Amino acid sequence: MIMKIKKYLIYFLIIGTIVIVIYQRDYNINNIPKGDFQEKLISPNQSYALQSYIIYSGSSITGNATRVEFINYITGEKYNIYYNYPEHHIEMRWINDEIVEINGKKLNVFKDTYHWRKNK
Repeated sequence: MIMKIKKYLIYFLIIGTIVIVIYQRDYNINNIPKGDFQEKLISPNQSYALQSYIIYSGSSITGNATRVEFINYITGEKYNIYYNYPEHHIEMRWINDEIVEINGKKLNVFKDTYHWRKNK
């Protein structure tokens, strides 16, 4: 009986670890490839910036992805706010000091993120 419990516990731990690894790799917006720098766009008040990147797939079968990183010059923070696939071009603009539009999607840089797997 105890051997069965240990066996199931080991299976549960292995499956749980696999699920966590897949989530971190595929669904966490902060664990995506860096990509090649495209453009930097400073906010109207000069306190923030957006930096866009293209993540090339290296394959003719799969498409490229895009990533946009938010930079807060006041606090020194940097984090991803936008990740889309398949996409090969980024158009972004500041609407005001908190709201940006990236390829037609409006985001509050302090509250929102867009990840193609989560926000379909």
